[in-house]
Amino acid sequence: TLLLSDWSVSIEHEKQYLVPSLLQDLDIVVSKHEYQVLYHFEGGVLPTGVFERLICLAVAHSIHSFPSESPVLSRNQCRLWMSDDLVSLQCEDGSIVCSFKNADIATSLIRMLSSMLGKIQSDVMNGKLKWCISVRKHGTSFMRIEEAQRRNVSPWVSKSTTVEVLTPNSSKDLDLDSFLSGLGR
Repeated sequence: TLLLSDWSVSIEHEKQYLVPSLLQDLDIVVSKHEYQVLYHFEGGVLPTGVFERLICLAVAHSIHSFPSESPVLSRNQCRLWMSDDLVSLQCEDGSIVCSFKNADIATSLIRMLSSMLGKIQSDVMNGKLKWCISVRKHGTSFMRIEEAQRRNVSPWVSKSTTVEVLTPNSSKDLDLDSFLSGLGR
């Protein structure tokens, strides 16, 4: 899984690349989001390079699915289109926080991000990357995703289908284009 990726949002003809570790620290203005997903990593530490790799995968997915929308990026934060909504990803206190407005994308967004982290886990971390997911609606406190689903808390349960995450074994041998196509929109 990449520490750099193609930057295809430019209209210039020369080849450009995104290297997240070289981005500047900027505060990206993000409007209030109604929902948040928190990826908390084992030991309270986000391993070096994981957020950067996640950004490369998320940007590649965003450009693949929403080619007319340019992501806004900084070293610890980005704003991009995923699942038909403007999503914010932020590295914060050893965790990754995903914020968004549209309740209809909650389960598909969790599936996409978890699949991306699963790919990073299998390609780079030798299965040693462990995380738990907590969720919340604005104005409430975080609760573990398992608890939210057990209590049938909307929007964290899928009414139509089971949320299927691409497992590390199913994503390890996929090239990037095949992996991104498998994520859907």
